[in-house]
Amino acid sequence: PRLNPCWSERGATFCLPRFFILGEMKCGTTTLYELLLKHPRVLPPKTKEPRFLQTGRFGATTLSRYALEFADAAKRDDAVTFD
Repeated sequence: PRLNPCWSERGATFCLPRFFILGEMKCGTTTLYELLLKHPRVLPPKTKEPRFLQTGRFGATTLSRYALEFADAAKRDDAVTFD
């Protein structure tokens, strides 16, 4: 079984993050992000902070656009990804 919540649709696999890193500015989230990336099974999203629940950077945020952030994790059964 995959480590992330994933689904198949029209022959493609899509995944969402297994966990979220939450924090205010200057509280160590970038350090945690960099430490997690040292693990061989941890894959980051394409954008460091996808901000699915915020408007602004991506005007029209959809689940489809959000799932594309984790396309690398969808290619590997043993990968873990996060937001």
